[in-house]
Amino acid sequence: MILDTEKLKIRRGVLPGKKTTPKQGAGTDRFYEKRADNKRVLDIAMKYWMDLADWRARNYRNFMYLRGRQWHELVAYTDRDGRTFQMTEEDYIKTQGKIPFKQNLIRPIVKKIVSQYRSNPSKSMAIARSKENSSKSEMLTTMLQAELDVNESSELDARNLENYLISGAAIGKVGYKYIATLNRESLFLDNISQDRIFFNSGIKDSRLKEINFIGDIIDATRDDIIAAFAMNKDDEEAIKQLFNTQNSAYPGTGQSLSKEDTSVTDFMIPRDMNLCRIYECWEYKAEWRLYVHDYYDGTRQVLKTTKAQIDEINRQRIVYYAQNGVPADEVPLMVATEKYEQFWYVKYLTPTGACLFEGETPYQHEEHPYAMSLAIVNGEVWGAIEDMIDQQRFINRLIIAQEFARSAAAKGVLLVPEEAIPDDMTIEDFAEEWTKYNGVIKIKLKQGAQAPTQIVARAIDPDSNASIQMQMDFMMRTSGVGDAIQGISAKAGVSGTLYAQEAQNSATNNIDVTESYNAYKKRRDKKSLSIIRQYYEDRIITIAGKAYSNEAQMYKASEAKAMKDIDINIVQGADSPVFRSMIDDQLFKWVDTNKIDIETALAHCSIPFADNLLADIQRKRKEAEEAMAQQQQSQMQAQPPQQSPVQQ
Repeated sequence: MILDTEKLKIRRGVLPGKKTTPKQGAGTDRFYEKRADNKRVLDIAMKYWMDLADWRARNYRNFMYLRGRQWHELVAYTDRDGRTFQMTEEDYIKTQGKIPFKQNLIRPIVKKIVSQYRSNPSKSMAIARSKENSSKSEMLTTMLQAELDVNESSELDARNLENYLISGAAIGKVGYKYIATLNRESLFLDNISQDRIFFNSGIKDSRLKEINFIGDIIDATRDDIIAAFAMNKDDEEAIKQLFNTQNSAYPGTGQSLSKEDTSVTDFMIPRDMNLCRIYECWEYKAEWRLYVHDYYDGTRQVLKTTKAQIDEINRQRIVYYAQNGVPADEVPLMVATEKYEQFWYVKYLTPTGACLFEGETPYQHEEHPYAMSLAIVNGEVWGAIEDMIDQQRFINRLIIAQEFARSAAAKGVLLVPEEAIPDDMTIEDFAEEWTKYNGVIKIKLKQGAQAPTQIVARAIDPDSNASIQMQMDFMMRTSGVGDAIQGISAKAGVSGTLYAQEAQNSATNNIDVTESYNAYKKRRDKKSLSIIRQYYEDRIITIAGKAYSNEAQMYKASEAKAMKDIDINIVQGADSPVFRSMIDDQLFKWVDTNKIDIETALAHCSIPFADNLLADIQRKRKEAEEAMAQQQQSQMQAQPPQQSPVQQ
């Protein structure tokens, strides 16, 4: 770990810290001290962002099908003049005079998977390997749950799971900054859009051990950037010069509450010209450092210092100990050896190559602030929605084919031989009388003439409906969402046990999705716990539940920091109604067998009225004890005083 005595914190912006000494220079020159290196980092970020263009395009296609815009694919169209050009399938269908109907089956499937995830919630817990630290790990768990609740992580997780189904990637950011609504600095979580993230190519390991460059595109107002990076008024003026194109008269452009309003289509230019663009770039660098073993206190650290400085400290120690009569060979010295140390380094850059902030990671976890999980197979990532698109397209085509068949089929067409029309009637009169209620037409057929006939053709091939149902069944099997998990009523004769088993089997089909997504949550919460232990001071955990002990409801920073050498693991603990019901059943079984009393069971169960019932029992017990005490006191006062032997 790199020794850094300065406590870097995230302030109001998105940066992880700030140097205590501002860069020197007049105007904007202070931000261009390392222009060549800044340009190198910015070029790398642009290349990696462009390398993800195919992935982003597939994500956009998946999103369009999820959104219900399923006729957006381009097709070649040749007009009557022989000219060929491209148009969307929707426009092509409209040129045929038809409405582009679609039956969106992808969205309900995604909603069922997300709903299933919400109905079986889990929580992250810090687990210490040793039993003597169990109370401290419970304290950390309580603190972590409190901060996740403050960040509304359940909502973030649900929306990020939906993004994971679209793109095969769950991406979040873990930081520490000032929260105005809380009036304090706090852990801050955020979801990162796939349009804004960039990272190095050549990743094959699902654990993402090969990440060596990562960052994201940030669009913010000029005031936000000034609040985050300016350390004095000179910095404020310099930042205003860097972003002098901001036009506050136009608060926004584009289409609000739409993907077109938030997506990033250009690396350099923001869609909303009222915003300023910066790039947060994290690079895994390496250089020679001193690995120092100090025999005075036994610490081992990587120091950003020189060998000469270490020798000077050792010389001063020898002189000091010699003055106190300690021989030179018994003085605890610092032993320094060179080591090629790797570390994460961040730069906040502008499109022109100006660097607003740079420095090594301030976090004790010694990594970048991003948490990510990729559904990667052989170096390729794709979302679950991509597997359902072909069936969705086929269903839409069958539906539109039925519409074309209906419009082209004969619907009660009347075939009338000319010889069958009476001389005193026209064809219009004949048609009017034919369609009239109780109409009568006098016909005198000539030899060999046929009577009028009405043709009603079958508009839809019965096999078409069977094909649609077959594709719908294929889609359900592909997604793993069966009838039972959708809440569809069981057929007659199906037992409840079999129906429950079908629901369980459907849930099993999605275990891979949920477990991969839980890997993202585990990485995010590990970094969250590290930030809590690094920056948080003593405080009362105000939203801790009754399942925690009284000791765990007080966060003690000294105890949390003392556990830095103890292995802490983040696990997903079940928090579903079924799980809580099982706990309640077990508690009251222990009450029935007299292993625990009713008050202990009520203190730990999840029954809604448990707290009120426990309070009533304790109140009545206290009243009974007070009544008994008063009765005993009254009896003592009613008894005559005993006489002593002398009085007798």
